[in-house]
Amino acid sequence: METNTSGTDSLCDGLGNTTSMCADFRSHPAGDWVCSLNDGGGINGYTDWYLPSIDELEIMYQNMYQASQNETLPVGTD
Repeated sequence: METNTSGTDSLCDGLGNTTSMCADFRSHPAGDWVCSLNDGGGINGYTDWYLPSIDELEIMYQNMYQASQNETLPVGTD
């Protein structure tokens, strides 16, 4: 579902996008879920969850890809 909620169009600020989604939660079920985590005690005590922006997802992907190319261990292991 695509919406026109003001403040949710940043390519690099997932926290700002999510904060704006919380104000219009009926249009953003995923944003509503994340906001409910932060308001309801979080997960393992963490209450600073947000949905990443497209650029933040790209950075995570690139870091995972580079790590998998340079290490003999699978990504995510120590």
